[in-house]
Amino acid sequence: MQRLGNILVAVDASATELPELECAAQMALAHGAQLKLVDVVPEFSWTQRLILSGSEHLHDLLERERGQLLEAKIAPLAARGIKVSSKVLRGRTSAALIQEVVAEKHDLVIRNAKGATSRRTGSFGTTSYELLRRCPSAVYLHQIDTPVGCRRIVAAVDANPEEPEMMPLNERILDAAVAVRDLSRAQFDIVHVWSIYGERMVKDYMRTSEFAQLEQSVRGEHEQNLHKLLASCNLEVKSDQIHLIRGEPTIEIPNFVRANNTDLLVMGTVGRRGMAGILLGNTAEMILSQLPCSVLAVKSPGFMVPEASPASSAPLFPPEMPPVP
Repeated sequence: MQRLGNILVAVDASATELPELECAAQMALAHGAQLKLVDVVPEFSWTQRLILSGSEHLHDLLERERGQLLEAKIAPLAARGIKVSSKVLRGRTSAALIQEVVAEKHDLVIRNAKGATSRRTGSFGTTSYELLRRCPSAVYLHQIDTPVGCRRIVAAVDANPEEPEMMPLNERILDAAVAVRDLSRAQFDIVHVWSIYGERMVKDYMRTSEFAQLEQSVRGEHEQNLHKLLASCNLEVKSDQIHLIRGEPTIEIPNFVRANNTDLLVMGTVGRRGMAGILLGNTAEMILSQLPCSVLAVKSPGFMVPEASPASSAPLFPPEMPPVP
């Protein structure tokens, strides 16, 4: 099993309860990883800088205050044997976090799914969506009402035989899901949603018997490819843990999550230039907008940071990390 090595934990240092920090601590202990706690102080707007005299000095005071609050959270973690540091970042939250990830080669970002002051509707805030779109590392978005120790984990994979390039990402999804499962001893399900391309049009031009044969054939191909994926990962699961669902991922995955009281959904995002990347990103975001649970999003091996220079995605569990003694 590859291991985490360098975890970035984004927190609101002034908050009294930080379940995402305990989640990060458990992962750090399990993987022998180091933690970096960060808080982001936003820049003053142009209007504020114009009106406020000494705005730069005031900004420095805010950074110092946040730094002291972060330092106070280090001692309890260090007492548990965790190597931990802290840093105050400056600027727009998502941009500051991504810059830190790229500069320091963090392989996982953990933060709450939605900030207390977020104006966005739904369970995930604007920063969460930006990290999903642009952060080259894996991202764990923790819902405040979700237990730190997961009871049920769902891994959503895309075993479409027409898209073999998705297999490396699927393997990462399963690898990450198994790691969290082993940490929390949670119930574990694998979901693959399949459909017939252009079904409405095709169905109109085929006899009922022909369409039934096509339907059976397509389902069989998806099922075969899914079992091929599980075999490539040396993953042994019971038949009742594998769910081959017909429909659209943006509908069926949220439905499954809600119906089964899921605590964590492990899913993948693909970063590509052009329309392909936009469409794949939108699928992930449409699913995210309907979820009541926490999300662990892993990135494809060739993930490209949109509207930025190419940045290779660090593996979720870097192979160079030595085993925990």
